[in-house]
Amino acid sequence: MRSRGMCYMLGEDWRKYFKYIVVMAKKPNFFQGRAPFRSYHEEDDSLSYEKVTSLEKGKIYAGGNIAALSEQGLFKGQRVLYFGDHIYSDLADPMLMLGWHTAAIVPELAREIRLQNDDHYRNAVIWLQYLTLLIEEYQKYGGTDNETRQLITDWFEERTKLR
Repeated sequence: MRSRGMCYMLGEDWRKYFKYIVVMAKKPNFFQGRAPFRSYHEEDDSLSYEKVTSLEKGKIYAGGNIAALSEQGLFKGQRVLYFGDHIYSDLADPMLMLGWHTAAIVPELAREIRLQNDDHYRNAVIWLQYLTLLIEEYQKYGGTDNETRQLITDWFEERTKLR
């Protein structure tokens, strides 16, 4: 399992933040099926084919099903935060069936977050807002002479390029 994302966000000891960790759940069967849990060995990316009879905190499991997870974990709906990366196959069922809180993992947002935290981007947004204000003000109160019309046209073009 590649845990680089978790290490990046929470540090090398990221497992301490979770009671149980389930990978390769094979959704949507995880929510309707009865597949057993298997121990996952991160060091060699392998599974133990012995049936897991009880879940242990901090260990990583593969497969399984939501009924067994709920029973063995003794979860109370409002005290569970479930992470998933697909709204329909990951997040709807735990929320609707069990009352769990859900959090979406959306990889596409990582690029947007990096972009919006960039100084160049922020400065461009500020300038775009300022250009829009200038255009509105000059259209409202500016003269009708050719020089003013040309200035507004230039601002429109610059604003279009910034978008």
